[in-house]
Amino acid sequence: MMAYGLTLPQLITAISSGNSNVGGRTISMGEQSVNVRGLGVIGSVDRLANIVLTQQGGIPVLLSDVAKVQVGFVPRLGIAGRDEKTTSSSASC
Repeated sequence: MMAYGLTLPQLITAISSGNSNVGGRTISMGEQSVNVRGLGVIGSVDRLANIVLTQQGGIPVLLSDVAKVQVGFVPRLGIAGRDEKTTSSSASC
């Protein structure tokens, strides 16, 4: 990042601009509710790696030029369940 004159806030802003999150609603399921939201429009690691951070001499500087882009661990935000069965990705009705 230093070689390209980039700061961490600039990197975060460029990634945020290349992606977007969409707010959703809450779906009630009995006494429980599930938050529904859309997280990001980037569908692959390659698309993330190709986000343009800046330009130098008319040549785009990509995220992959300054960082190793890979799939990592994402902590679970919650759990939904029914009839003593649980799942972390979706709930069945």
